[in-house]
Amino acid sequence: MNMPQEHCYLTKDGSKTLVLVKGGDQNLDQEVILKADFPTERDKPDLIIYSPTLRLNADLASFTKEELEKIALCEKFRAESVSIRSYQKTFEPTVGLLSSNQDFIDRLLSTYGGVLNLLPIKVPKRTGPSLSLSKDKKLIIEYQLPLPLDPFLCSMCRRCACLCREDAINSSPSIDLELCSFCKDCVDTCPEGAIDLHRMERIREEVDLVIKDPSFSLPVTSAFEQYIFTTDTLSELFSKIGTFHVEEAVIHNVEYCGFVPRLGLGCKRCLSVCPEMAIKAGEKGISIDQARCIECGRCVSVCPTGAMTFERFNDALFFGYFNRLDPAPGLSIVIGNQESLKEYWWKAGDKRYERIFFLEHPQPASLGAVHFLFLFTLGFRRIAILTDDASVRKGPVGNQAAFANDVLTDLSMCKEAPVRFFLDTELEEFLARGSSGGGVKVPMLVSDLSELASDGRRKALNSVLWALFKEFQKKNGKSSAEISSDDFATANIGDTCSLCLACLNVCNQEALQAKETEYLQLLFNRSLCINCGACEKICPEKALYFIPGLVLSDDFHSFHLLARDELVKCERCGKVFGNKKSFERTMKILKDCGRYSEKELKVLSMCEECRAITMLEDAFGE
Repeated sequence: MNMPQEHCYLTKDGSKTLVLVKGGDQNLDQEVILKADFPTERDKPDLIIYSPTLRLNADLASFTKEELEKIALCEKFRAESVSIRSYQKTFEPTVGLLSSNQDFIDRLLSTYGGVLNLLPIKVPKRTGPSLSLSKDKKLIIEYQLPLPLDPFLCSMCRRCACLCREDAINSSPSIDLELCSFCKDCVDTCPEGAIDLHRMERIREEVDLVIKDPSFSLPVTSAFEQYIFTTDTLSELFSKIGTFHVEEAVIHNVEYCGFVPRLGLGCKRCLSVCPEMAIKAGEKGISIDQARCIECGRCVSVCPTGAMTFERFNDALFFGYFNRLDPAPGLSIVIGNQESLKEYWWKAGDKRYERIFFLEHPQPASLGAVHFLFLFTLGFRRIAILTDDASVRKGPVGNQAAFANDVLTDLSMCKEAPVRFFLDTELEEFLARGSSGGGVKVPMLVSDLSELASDGRRKALNSVLWALFKEFQKKNGKSSAEISSDDFATANIGDTCSLCLACLNVCNQEALQAKETEYLQLLFNRSLCINCGACEKICPEKALYFIPGLVLSDDFHSFHLLARDELVKCERCGKVFGNKKSFERTMKILKDCGRYSEKELKVLSMCEECRAITMLEDAFGE
């Protein structure tokens, strides 16, 4: 077996030429800025850029020296463009010991009292605690504790203790209800009224985490599972405590988000797919607990707007990378993370593949349909996602790949689905077949998608869809195409709409707009709608409803008329202050309640300024 012995280096010699050195770097005189290799723990990334992408393409693909040089320069551009905020975060939680057994509490206090910040919480079995979360994600434990003797009222007269036949009253002073026979002699004899055998005190504790007695019955829902531990899961608890190095690889941009925090409505796709529950929706919008985030990429892939971004290889960088690469049409591409690609490379031996490009991506599960469709417009005709996790294809990126395949097949761009997922054991057959060739680039209306990506993912996706649709029209002459999708929808409206325009206040994507001409018009743009459902839920007349799916046509980017209504003008000055349907609906509600006279209602037929003037005139005279 003739294994390749040459390594590729990009050197800093002024001309940025790629130097191929056989047998290692001992004879390399020039300063190396990039090396085609997989980085190891002993390597120093700050001093040199390690490129698995260049290593794979140099060893397994059939690119010329000039083509490898272009790949190396793209890898340098990529490495120098990544900027991630990082910091140290210390987590020293207050841990509640929750049990009705004092022996359990004492045992854990003795064992872990010097290691953990423990708060003993003894809860009677018959009362049981309730759980809730505070705004700052503290676990609130509330329970009732018997308080048969109020120590603040007790005068220590000892009459009760002398009467008690069960010796249940001690000098604390307190009453042991497990010994008490509830004869109530103590209640009758207490001169201060300090004893009430049925009195309960409500206790409220706030903790970060809880160690629960395994024998203690506590109904725990999924919302609280991450806070509750037992003696069998203490290792998991300890793994969450200490000082951690945090890198904000996944970030959220509220400007593009489809969630409406003030109403709790809109898009929550990211919350539903996060396996670590690291994403929260609160009064200030979507937030990410960076210490919990494992960079699985699911939230980034499922986000229809690009509000969630994966900063190790974000959309703008992805598009800019391939624009610089400018690949020849007809190639196939294999995308995988460093671990999966290295495993395949290690076993590949001296194999060489024609018309195959390998791309190392830190998290392929963060990719979306826009990436796959963009690669197709560049001329890539087969797109393979290499992953050792079979569940990835069933997650958000699998759905995005399915949508991209539907777009390309429904628009007659290809006969077979071009985006596929492979385990490393399945990839060989795909590579051995090579590229089908004959690929051509699809002309784009914008020269650089990275500029659009800076305004969110949806604009970039719409641009790619439009380019593919125009190519479809050119070849087939059809005026429209419909493709199944949950990220697009077409709005419809019933006759009950009063054009109150409440829907505009919750549409963060501005897919709904109002226009005032001789009529008040409600307009809708289906290219911008993400099918979040916020406007449908907020509509007081329930007039809005949506049909999911992508509809491509010549007016894809245009605003369509949903409803219109006559304008209402002030009876006094003629100024427009509303629309007829909304005005009539308001007047009907006010008349039906019977609280206003005709004179008072007539004032509402005026604009705000004239209304105030008329009311002052009525009160003080002209």
